Amino acid sequence: MPSHFDALIEELPDEDLAGDLQHALDLYVVGSKPRCEEAEYLTLLHEAKDGMADEEELPSS
Repeated sequence: MPSHFDALIEELPDEDLAGDLQHALDLYVVGSKPRCEEAEYLTLLHEAKDGMADEEELPSS
């Protein structure tokens, strides 16, 4: 089941996301969220960043 954030994510321009994700990781203060939320948040940011890097490496058809 898609989350309510999926529609918002689709509207974001791809070229801005990588910089924003890295910026969010750079600014994140460890311990600023409850432990389980922090782990999930950081995992999601890293997965999104890695997924975008993988897409950039794919050859254009």
